[in-house]
This record gives sequence, structure tokens and C-alpha cells, in this order.
Amino acid sequence: MKFFLREKPMDEKRFYHCETCGEQIEITEENSPVPECCNQPMKEAKDLQSCLESSTAEHSRFEQSDEPCDDGRSGKI
Repeated sequence: MKFFLREKPMDEKRFYHCETCGEQIEITEENSPVPECCNQPMKEAKDLQSCLESSTAEHSRFEQSDEPCDDGRSGKI
């Protein structure tokens, strides 16, 4: 019998970083206090716009961002 460790979905995880030393941690426990590093509270990491947007016109999407990508195999242009 195999047992699998179930990971929490990304929306239940929180990511923090230290502005002093750059340490990054992931918190999966609900209602946990804000972690501290270098004797100060860590800052919660937010979504980075550079990760959500294309850096070149060739890779940009013209449809809604929640629709699946068209990889060109459908034959539609």
C-alpha cells in the first residue's frame, strides 16, 4: 500500500521574505503568526507582475488570461 503526502493548494500557502538577508520561507499552517528574521517581521510576498506578463510580443496572449493557451495544433489562425 502506498501513501502519498498531500500538498496544500497554492492559494492556501503564504510566502514570506526577509528584506534584510533575503531569506524566503513558505507557510502552510492556517492562523500562523508572521515569521521573524533578522529581529524583524518578514514581509509577505505578493504576485510579481513580471511573472504574469510576457516580456516579448511573440509570447503575449490576446485572449482572456484565464482561457487555455492555443499552441497552434488546432489549425485555427
